Amino acid sequence: MFKKEFLGIYNIFCSDVHRFGTDAVLLEYFSESKKAKNACDLGTGCGIIPFLMLQNNENIKVSAVDIQKDAIALVKRAVKENGVENSVFPINCDLKAIPDEFRAKFDLVTINPPYKRKGSGKITGNIGIDIARNEIECTLADICACANKILMPNGRFCICQRPERMGEVVFEMKRAGIEPKAFRFVKNKANDKPMLVLINGIKGGKVGNDILPDLVLKNDDNSDTAEISDIYKIMRGKTNG
Repeated sequence: MFKKEFLGIYNIFCSDVHRFGTDAVLLEYFSESKKAKNACDLGTGCGIIPFLMLQNNENIKVSAVDIQKDAIALVKRAVKENGVENSVFPINCDLKAIPDEFRAKFDLVTINPPYKRKGSGKITGNIGIDIARNEIECTLADICACANKILMPNGRFCICQRPERMGEVVFEMKRAGIEPKAFRFVKNKANDKPMLVLINGIKGGKVGNDILPDLVLKNDDNSDTAEISDIYKIMRGKTNG
């Protein structure tokens, strides 16, 4: 079963297995896709990130890659529904074996990866959910190696991860030749501990990075912060500022 989700300009299709949350929306926002011409979203799931990119940048071309056939089927349905066959390109493949034709092709690569190391996360028995949450099909090392392969020189790689794994992400990015350049922590409220970190790296970039202001989701009264309100206005197509 699947259901239609209206973003504001485009419809996408989600299922009980392949759906999206705040993390994906924040990652796309952080990626500044308006600056990109040719992007690739790895582990795309239902395709939320490619369609948000296209909603924010009508000239972008986005390859949507996922190892799971049912995920790519949802993306293909959305591509046909919205008539964007020349803008979003669903690709069913393992990122560890991504075709050579994609080598040095993209100026932006994004991924909302599995957060749990192999063997450390809860296994539900639903293979689709387990692959999305756990490093069953790919590791951080695999992801960063793939990003290096398909990025142009000076291309950008944007990833989100749990803060406790930030050191691993930095290590694997640097080992793959991608220099971490900007970090932004996501907090539920200003005084809370970070629950997510957004990291931007540059293929072949110079050493040096910035710690950006925290991205805070909620005010003390549980209302959305101004920044979050703006993100969701853009997401829902109320502004394209």
